[in-house]
Amino acid sequence: MREPLKKLMPEEQAPERRTAASPTISSREDARPHGGRLPSIETAEDDRQLAAELSAVFDMLDAALLLLDAEGRIVRLNSVAKELAGPDVEAEPHALTLGDLGGGQPWQLAGEITDSLRNTPAEPNRKAQITDQATGRTWELTAQLCAAGNGQTPQQRTLLAIRELTETVARHDALRRRELIGAMESLWLNVAHEVRNPLFSLSAILDAFEAEAPAQAQEFAEYLTALRRQVERLSKLMQEILVYGKPISLELSPIIVEALIEQTSSDCAALAKTAGVRVVSVVAPDCGAAFADRLRLTQVLHNVIENAIQHSQPGGIVTVRASRERRRRRAWIRLEVSDSGNGFAAADLPRVFEPFFTRRKGGIGLGLAIAQRIVEQHGGQIDARNKGNQSGGALITFEIPAH
Repeated sequence: MREPLKKLMPEEQAPERRTAASPTISSREDARPHGGRLPSIETAEDDRQLAAELSAVFDMLDAALLLLDAEGRIVRLNSVAKELAGPDVEAEPHALTLGDLGGGQPWQLAGEITDSLRNTPAEPNRKAQITDQATGRTWELTAQLCAAGNGQTPQQRTLLAIRELTETVARHDALRRRELIGAMESLWLNVAHEVRNPLFSLSAILDAFEAEAPAQAQEFAEYLTALRRQVERLSKLMQEILVYGKPISLELSPIIVEALIEQTSSDCAALAKTAGVRVVSVVAPDCGAAFADRLRLTQVLHNVIENAIQHSQPGGIVTVRASRERRRRRAWIRLEVSDSGNGFAAADLPRVFEPFFTRRKGGIGLGLAIAQRIVEQHGGQIDARNKGNQSGGALITFEIPAH
């Protein structure tokens, strides 16, 4: 009987050795989040780390992202959405709906598409684009239904993304205008060349008629004057078309800005006197010299001052300001020309530098277009806006490299 007992002893002791030798396996099994067991410290820390990383990614996206619950209340929003919503959302964002963020765009459209999405869940996403006429900003909105929670009845959520497309739309419009203008430039040049010669002939005939038949010229002086005025107007138009369409070759040299303003203002003195407008200049002491093509820069300043005079009321003032500033790693001469007229209409501002666009009776619409082309050829920028103060009026600002 002793022999079978000896055989059983190892078998009885073996489970004890295995149990004592493997406590960490049992502990890891107990740590798994199954069967009601508590998660380990390491697992909870991993979850927090993952949540922090996802939150960082959420905030790094350049679109405004908002997560809404089934009732339309804000559950979560990223930093871009907070900036767009304004300071009111910082206090208690989870108690707010999209309607609480304001009645303007893009919140009005956001409320409409998210309400539509929740009411017709068979179509799980929406996409729309809108331009706010009050501000000129363009938005693209995308909304999509999603589910949250691990239970048998997940909670409905709506993910809303708002992306501003204002600059993209502006670049697209500018490219389209440049392509259109480029396609028409050759046509303008051909027309200008073909029309200019007959105009010279008409002007020569008028001169000959007045010289050879002075009595008849005196009798028909009113008609001859009107005819000559129209010939001069067409000649100026053809000349401006040729200037605009001709490739620009710059001869750069130092130009004293104050002297340039004085000379150009003097050239516009006759027009200013006729319009009953005074031209004044304000030049910063450290303005110094520009580094530009003298003839072209004179033409830019002349066109801008002439435009300001033509849009000023009698008794108004056109102010030319010049200063020196440093931006984009170099020094620039900044010139501003403001008038005391009615300013630009909001709808016209995007088209101010467009060739042949004008609201002035008898205007051609090439002066500012030529100015823009010359300024950009120098590597500078030109901008048009309204002054925005009680006196009203328009403000044209452009920059040229400083010497």
